[in-house]
Amino acid sequence: ALVRREVDRCRSILDRMATESGQPAAGLPERLTAEELIGDVLDELLAASRVDVVWKNGAADAELFVPSVALAQAIRAVVKNGIAQRAQSGLLRNPHYSSLKPHPGCRFALTAG
Repeated sequence: ALVRREVDRCRSILDRMATESGQPAAGLPERLTAEELIGDVLDELLAASRVDVVWKNGAADAELFVPSVALAQAIRAVVKNGIAQRAQSGLLRNPHYSSLKPHPGCRFALTAG
């Protein structure tokens, strides 16, 4: 299991490098579920244990047709920024959050590390 995980991690790194170099193969759309996409995001995140993903209304099973490597990389960057902000400030609050309606799909919650 450890070897398989490391192979997957290396493949992911190579895919990201290909995306950054502009090669289209890493950016081709593919079918996967929202849960699989977020799984890819968390697999590459060192602080994944600090992220709690809550799925609502069957959103985890939503089928996507997206460039999954690039999208996972973008989502991972946002989550990493949230974790870093939480670590710096001790708080992760949006002053406008109370006026926003809850999204019916997926919510990320960051915990103290």
